[in-house]
Amino acid sequence: MQEFSEQALAEQGLAEQDVRRAAMDLLARREHSYAELSYKLRKRFPPERIENALQRLVDEGLQSDERFTEAYVYSRSNKGYGPARIRNELIQKGVSQNLLANYLFDDDEKWFSEASRLKDKKIGEQKKLSPKDRMKVYRFLAQRGFLSSHINACLG
Repeated sequence: MQEFSEQALAEQGLAEQDVRRAAMDLLARREHSYAELSYKLRKRFPPERIENALQRLVDEGLQSDERFTEAYVYSRSNKGYGPARIRNELIQKGVSQNLLANYLFDDDEKWFSEASRLKDKKIGEQKKLSPKDRMKVYRFLAQRGFLSSHINACLG
C-alpha cells in the first residue's frame, strides 16, 4: 500500500512537470493570460494538475496577467486597433476589469491621433469629406475599435 502511494505521488509529480513544461513552451512563444494558458492546457491534462502547475508559474513570476495585458495593449494599439476592440479581446482572454482599467485608457490622446492617422491612410488628407466618405471612415474606425468620440474628433 505504501509503495502504491509513493508511486502515485511520483506519477503526480511527473504529470505536474509535464504540465509545467507544456505551459513553459507556450510562454516561450509569447505571453499568455492565466485563463488562456489554463484553457489550452485543459485539452491535454486534468484540471487539478493544471491549477497547481500554473499557480507555481505565477508565484515564480513566469506567468503574469499584468505583463500579458501590457504587452497585448501595446501590440494591438501599434497595429491600429482601438480601445474598445482591445478591451473585448482581453476580456475574451480572461483578463480582469481591474487590469483593464490599469492599462487601457479610453481618453488617452494616442487614440485620437491613431484614429486620425488611420483616416488619412484610408482616404487621404482631404479637407472636405463627402457624406459617403464620412460614413465609410466612421464604419472603418468603429470596426477597428475606436470610440465615437475618437472618430468624431478626427472627422471634425
